[in-house]
Amino acid sequence: MPSVITVRNLDPEVKQRIQDQARQHGRSMEAEIRSILEQAARPEPVTADLAWAVERFRVTMAEFDPAWEPFEFERPPSPDATESRVLAVWQGQGEA
Repeated sequence: MPSVITVRNLDPEVKQRIQDQARQHGRSMEAEIRSILEQAARPEPVTADLAWAVERFRVTMAEFDPAWEPFEFERPPSPDATESRVLAVWQGQGEA
């Protein structure tokens, strides 16, 4: 069953910003507010838990084996960088 929410004493500047945002997204103010609320109510992404787990793993390994050295992950090159390298090789200006 749909819910109705009333917001009293909303700052006129906030209302104007939401109206502007709605216009930019091509939707009504009501649809824009619904979108904002849905995004705000989404569960937290798992990345915070993953970062904590990785750090806990590093600490545990260091305690277990003092000779253990943490490793760093390399980020894959950005698609733009890969595309530039491929183009340079294709044009004969880079190494394969």
